[in-house]
Amino acid sequence: MAIGDEDYNFLRDLLVGEVGVGLGDGERPFVEKRLGALVKVTSFDDIDSVLAGLRDGSGGAALRQEVVEAILEEETYFYRGRGTFDYLIENVLSGLTSTGEPQIWCAACSSGQEPYSLSILGAVSGNSLADANLRILATDVSASLIEKAEGAVYTQQEVSRGLPARVLLQNFDRQGRHWRVQEQHRKVVEFRQFNLASSWDALPKFDVILFRNVLRYFQKSMRDSAFEKIKSRLTDSGVLLLGSQDPAPTQEQGFCSIGVDDVPGFRLV
Repeated sequence: MAIGDEDYNFLRDLLVGEVGVGLGDGERPFVEKRLGALVKVTSFDDIDSVLAGLRDGSGGAALRQEVVEAILEEETYFYRGRGTFDYLIENVLSGLTSTGEPQIWCAACSSGQEPYSLSILGAVSGNSLADANLRILATDVSASLIEKAEGAVYTQQEVSRGLPARVLLQNFDRQGRHWRVQEQHRKVVEFRQFNLASSWDALPKFDVILFRNVLRYFQKSMRDSAFEKIKSRLTDSGVLLLGSQDPAPTQEQGFCSIGVDDVPGFRLV
């Protein structure tokens, strides 16, 4: 079903208001597809009834959350952006010492592949996060994705994307047709539902912040705000790691590049 201009603008305003994400003019077919999929797993008859529930408030906060999650859910996979993980393990993790607080933050962690990839690659390289007493805080706005990530159970298709067979067998336990991440990796990750548009005051300082494939969806004002918040959450020697398509911060915003090819990483000036 096609979404008209008025309804699409309404959804754009909703996303900005709820999570600070701006939808582009060309993303309407994508939104229609996502909302169509949502209709199939809810009691709504069609997209029009979903929009009506949003407009008149009858769907409440639960419907707003479902719509936001349906539109924002991003496909991810293990070892995505492998060069970033290799840089972290080879150049950063070995120099970190325990502070008794989470030291690594994976923002917008989706269904958990990013933080688990970091733990798995660390173990494979001999730099176990568990042995170093390092912990990862992994957050996402979606309650359903956080629940999946905490369960750490993935389909054969999900583990087949990016993971070598040897690594899969050494770091996952088979459960019928599914695979579960082993305890040694699950115990180093704390998952938490968190809206990046909310206050960050309760977050601790981090030595590493992975903010990958997030900023490209933010409006400029939200990006600028995010960089200010990131500065307040990074330790003096901390590292910010972005996705390859994310807008980079400038020196005027308080950041400088780590100077590594193919790794969009930054430190505080």
